[in-house]
Amino acid sequence: MIDYAEYNPEVTVVMNTAGYFPELLEEAIYSVLNQTYQNIQLLIVNVHPDPLRLDKEYPNIRIINAKPFRVFPLQIAFALNEVETPYWCILDDDDLMRPKHVEYFIEGLREAREAGYENPIAVRTRGPIASVDNKISGTYKFLWWCSLYSKKPNEVVTDALRERLMKVALYRQGGFDVVIAHLPGVSRYHYKGCEPTYIYRLKIAFHISKPWLRQDVNPSAPLPIITPRWRMDYEKECAEYLAEAKYKPKWPLRGNEIDVLKKFLSDNNIKEAYEFGAGSSTYLMDKAGVRVKSFETDAAYGKRIAERLANSEVEMWNGRTVALQEPRDFVLIDGPFGGRNRRTSYEAAVKSGSKYIGCHDANRKYELKWIRKYLVGWELVAKAKSKKGFKIYRRPE
Repeated sequence: MIDYAEYNPEVTVVMNTAGYFPELLEEAIYSVLNQTYQNIQLLIVNVHPDPLRLDKEYPNIRIINAKPFRVFPLQIAFALNEVETPYWCILDDDDLMRPKHVEYFIEGLREAREAGYENPIAVRTRGPIASVDNKISGTYKFLWWCSLYSKKPNEVVTDALRERLMKVALYRQGGFDVVIAHLPGVSRYHYKGCEPTYIYRLKIAFHISKPWLRQDVNPSAPLPIITPRWRMDYEKECAEYLAEAKYKPKWPLRGNEIDVLKKFLSDNNIKEAYEFGAGSSTYLMDKAGVRVKSFETDAAYGKRIAERLANSEVEMWNGRTVALQEPRDFVLIDGPFGGRNRRTSYEAAVKSGSKYIGCHDANRKYELKWIRKYLVGWELVAKAKSKKGFKIYRRPE
């Protein structure tokens, strides 16, 4: 029987490069050397005309200098054929791994095995941090760079897999998650016990260092000796962003919706409100002096929102049953997530006797269904010019 706590398989980090941006490549390589999990190999396939040379010999880095491939998926297929370890993951030459990136993969793999996934094809972690011109701009829900893949389904990259790699636009359709989904016996495990650890750098080298067609690999500058290093304190930047982002609303009001809500609260002297689905509207109303009671289905998220409220409260609920004890000036409906399951929210809002009801995402199919069912005869008094729609209705006299 395997002692999963001591399960430390070797992992290959696969990197493909054309050497267009040596300074980014230096940082990408350093981010692998800086990993807390040590049982790692870094495999670099370089198609720059000059051979890739590092400042010194690194025992866990293997470099293959190759001629440019006809299309990029063939370079990926070539690299995967060279993987000799049980597991592998991808790092683009213009991106970065935070120190615990691979460690979280292994923690997820151990958890998956303990849960009965003896050999999962892929172990997912949190989506990446997006960085535009070295400034964090947000986080993504999931991208294929944040998965650890098993060597087992493609010990040899077959003609069928090669063909699949060439047909799928990897950067636009989920990458290996799409490719591997077509292999037999697929099982994937999503490890949620971690924070984002992959830094996906946008608008820097993507369109140049990763062209889909590789015939144009003809850089004007020679490839210098690469010295792995970081140029700024990425860890500090990420930690500060994530500390602030944990309070960031998941489904915020945007643009004109915020202006409409602010004006409505002021014009109608709103003092008390109910809300289904905590978010930016909770902050906005609380800051305006409105006493809000918000009902939220995500306990951890609701707790984080509540920590920053001065006049209001967040109460956990199951998304199905709720009774509002007394009428308030206003009820804002923005939950539960998805729209199709908001019948209870609309029923409770109408039965509460509250004068106004606000509907976020009012233009979506399911929201329209509930509005037409429960707000017949109500007067539309305010609406935002937004794609998803935000509308406020007044109860009939």
